[in-house]
Amino acid sequence: MSPLLLMASALLAATPTPWLLYIDLARDEATADIVAARPDEKKSLLTLDILPNHAPHARLSPEGGTLFFTRHTVPNHLERTGELVAFDLKRRATRLVAQNVDAEPPLALSDDAVAWFETIETRPAQESDEFDRATIALFASADGERRELVRFRDIYGAHFAGIADSGIVLYVVTPKEAAFYLLPLDRRFIEKSRAPVRESSRQTPVPRAAIEAEVEGMIPSGLTRLAAAPTGPVAREFTVRGDRLFFGALTRDRTESALYSLTVPGLDELNARGDSDSAPRLVTQKLALTGKRSPAPIVTREGLLYARAEGSGEALRRRDWASLKAAGDMAGVPATRQSAGNARAGEQKLLRTRGTMRALCADSSGKVIAVRRAFEGQAELLWIEPDSGTTRRIRTREINEAIGFVEGIE
Repeated sequence: MSPLLLMASALLAATPTPWLLYIDLARDEATADIVAARPDEKKSLLTLDILPNHAPHARLSPEGGTLFFTRHTVPNHLERTGELVAFDLKRRATRLVAQNVDAEPPLALSDDAVAWFETIETRPAQESDEFDRATIALFASADGERRELVRFRDIYGAHFAGIADSGIVLYVVTPKEAAFYLLPLDRRFIEKSRAPVRESSRQTPVPRAAIEAEVEGMIPSGLTRLAAAPTGPVAREFTVRGDRLFFGALTRDRTESALYSLTVPGLDELNARGDSDSAPRLVTQKLALTGKRSPAPIVTREGLLYARAEGSGEALRRRDWASLKAAGDMAGVPATRQSAGNARAGEQKLLRTRGTMRALCADSSGKVIAVRRAFEGQAELLWIEPDSGTTRRIRTREINEAIGFVEGIE
């Protein structure tokens, strides 16, 4: 074997196998485990007291050193009934971040910072065809210091979509529309917000976050509306990478689901746009039809993974970043001028199965993917290595929630 091949083989052999983190519990039990697993190895990192059948909502920090999870304290009630806890994976130590938070997934900003929602008040619907309205605040904590960043009044709901290069992307449903918003972390925008649901605290420092910002502790810059959701309040399964948001939603005729994307402008571009009517309008772009089931997209180093109906089952597909960039460059170009072949360029089918399949998370290299497969009333958690075609089952209890892949678990 040549020296070059020997070196490559040695590097591959030295690459550590990542650990899959997930929450594991059995029905009607009052405890849950945070587990790190490989196909033939499993470690319980932490045992939590929980409400039976209420799995905590967990999110891993971008650096992979801290796990933030929200635990329910009241059955079947989300508003201000959660307890937000940080779990240091290296030291195996927990700390309480906040109480009385909404019992929904937090947004992990860094090993030391996390954001969450709290419902301040609710107003019951006045008519039978309306929904309850709420005032919801977005809070963040950095190194134990809690701050309110923005407050939404008279809305139906708000959700984290993810962290883009230019700030936090939010999905907000109001009585008038469902739309995506950006909370940039640049002071130039504090006076420029065009959002109808903004109440910004001007002197509140922003936590250190996994975004492209050179200066820490910048004041919040207000909320900027990006674009309306393509088909109303049915968007879901958000994931963000760099300047692109991906999500699933129904088609306009409500007959099937589709994979959509939205390019999130940088701060300089947003500043240049201002309130100018001549600036091009931001719109979401449909990338692929996915059938009756939502695509559940996730991002990896190599591209975007999503599920699409195929025959009596589903296929897991991957679009590489070059083709996604090309699709983004074509946004706004009339469909008649776009080549039909562009829709499938750079796309690869990784796996096909009967029943349904969801990609849950991938390791940093994109070489290992955790997938949930369900058929005939049964569900299983799979460890898949697409390059080698290896598929192995991770044994779990009755209820589990995959979190992400990490390295260095001892």
